[in-house]
Amino acid sequence: MTDRLDNLLSQWYRLGFAFGIAPGPTSPDLERTLLETARLAPGMARLFIMSATWLHAYGDLIAAHRLRRLIAHELEPRHNPVLGLLLDTASRGSHPAKFASIVRRLNVSDEQHPLFDIESLTAPLRRRSQRRASELSKKWGLWCEDIENPMRSVRRFG
Repeated sequence: MTDRLDNLLSQWYRLGFAFGIAPGPTSPDLERTLLETARLAPGMARLFIMSATWLHAYGDLIAAHRLRRLIAHELEPRHNPVLGLLLDTASRGSHPAKFASIVRRLNVSDEQHPLFDIESLTAPLRRRSQRRASELSKKWGLWCEDIENPMRSVRRFG
């Protein structure tokens, strides 16, 4: 898992976010980077928040038709809710929502649970996660606090 996470973080570094790791050797495949983010974000809250922020600012760079195809063929169904919440979070404030056509095709979680693995470790953390969960996250069957303003922490590059 560490190698996968390091590789993913190096791809996000190339997209403008430094995670204390060297940048990847090649330009990232944006759509596959999103799939891997959905798989690994539960293990790292900062990854989820930063990728939502990036998507809010630069989501127009995503090829929606390609992302839909990759989701259908490569994303394991259990990761649909994480990707759905990520895209929904990134779309807030966009009229029309940037990723609406993709989000409609993603399934919610069958069972409500914390988004982040760390919050599943103990009963008090689970209760805290449930209590503080945003309505948007609950829609996906996940418990995650609201990301107030994804653009607040964006520093534009270029």
